[in-house]
Amino acid sequence: MVIALFILAVLGWAMLLRLWVGWLYTFGPSDGLLSGLYLLHAAVLAGVAVWLGWGLDEPGAATHWFVVLGAAAFVGLMAAYAWRWITRQRVPTRAEVHRFSPDMALGGLKGWAARLPGNELLSLRVVEYELWFERLPEAMDGKTLLHLTDTHFNDTPTRAYYAEAIRLANQKPADLIALTGDVMDHLETRDWLEDTLGQLDAPLGRYFILGNHDVDGAAERREALEALGWVDTAGRSVRVAGMEVGGSERPWMGERPTWAGEGFRLLLSHTPYEFNWARKAGVDLMLAGHLHGGHLRLPVVGCPNGAPYKHGVYRRGRTTLEVCAGLGQVTPLRYGCRPEAARLVLRRGV
Repeated sequence: MVIALFILAVLGWAMLLRLWVGWLYTFGPSDGLLSGLYLLHAAVLAGVAVWLGWGLDEPGAATHWFVVLGAAAFVGLMAAYAWRWITRQRVPTRAEVHRFSPDMALGGLKGWAARLPGNELLSLRVVEYELWFERLPEAMDGKTLLHLTDTHFNDTPTRAYYAEAIRLANQKPADLIALTGDVMDHLETRDWLEDTLGQLDAPLGRYFILGNHDVDGAAERREALEALGWVDTAGRSVRVAGMEVGGSERPWMGERPTWAGEGFRLLLSHTPYEFNWARKAGVDLMLAGHLHGGHLRLPVVGCPNGAPYKHGVYRRGRTTLEVCAGLGQVTPLRYGCRPEAARLVLRRGV
């Protein structure tokens, strides 16, 4: 019984650590700094748990309070997660799942990992959300926006996977297309663009920003996308059908966009942690990626990584954030969060 309570206490303190680091994420520091803090905090927690664990046969006051507070945190947080799951606001959603041949993963260690049981890497979820906005221009009412992110062109999955995934995502043509960064892991994959992203078109245009995996050779990456007709919105905004489309590549590159008017504002951001700034800047809709849905999602608790805003639709005040799980990834593992493309049907109203 004592050992079981001690294990619950360790889990409770680990969950508190997860929340603490998740809160730090919202300030937008670098991934390296946050990873370092996470490891430091985890090492301290593990050290304390081991030190106190040696004295379980004759627990002192420190062990007593460690167990009481940790176990209480575990019970309270599990109850809070369950309540949040039951009461969360659900956006009208439709989704289709497409599965791909194992041949679209190459050989080697990455190809072997892609074929692991339960790994959802070689599939695609095309999700459609219906979102309502008070300031949406009448010309945009009922229009569809296709959001793509984190293609991460590399060797697994293959070029053929991306071509097919993008074709499936655009089976129902969109009115406007947005790409929110981490396009290519290797600059050598520029020749993949023509038969993937180059096959897309939309009457209201295709707009992009770059992400942290695009910093090396950023100028060449921008040039390659612009040559295919994509519009770079990094650090600026452009007028489209009565609204402004702007982009932010912070904290890795450039500046945030400036807005010319008081109308509907659409922000493209690689990281969802521009959400706080977007709310203050009067953004109506923000699109982001970066976290790949968390890679591993557990029932009720979600991703072990405590970072907030990993996947789905969030609303704070008048600002709506949609975070897409992305088409690709660096690590070829996805459990509970398939590769994804998002279609947003925009509606005018409260």
